[in-house]
Amino acid sequence: MHNRVVLESNIVYQTKYSIFKIEVSPTRFKFLTNNEYFSEGWYLIKGVIKRRKGFLKVKIIFNNEKGQIEHYLPVSCKGTILELIKIPPKTKEIFLELVSSGEFVIAEDFYLKPVSNLERIYRMFRRVFSYFQKRFDYQRKTIGLSYYIPFIDLQ
Repeated sequence: MHNRVVLESNIVYQTKYSIFKIEVSPTRFKFLTNNEYFSEGWYLIKGVIKRRKGFLKVKIIFNNEKGQIEHYLPVSCKGTILELIKIPPKTKEIFLELVSSGEFVIAEDFYLKPVSNLERIYRMFRRVFSYFQKRFDYQRKTIGLSYYIPFIDLQ
């Protein structure tokens, strides 16, 4: 089951080409769930935002009983967001916040997909595998990367 995202506020207009112009930044998109809380655990967030002008930063916001938790998400040069995130316990709302200075196109819908422990470990290890190949032991030690880190947590 995927959790879909819907627009919450601050979009001025939408053309037939799905181009959004932000006049008041930031813009928030809200993930929907059928339950009162999102299930705790690891999820893959996926979507594509293509920037037409200006800059773009994306962060994910979790609202739970303890308050608000924010994390910035990496966006590739092509606008792809493909990131593993851990949803904290008793999270009621999840927002995707776009801080931009121009126009952007949502080329592919955003969704949250739960991942198994095996997929989580595979994706974490794949993310840091190039460092193991390119760096010497003393360089990995300097940045705090050891062989067990991808199997525990990358956040």
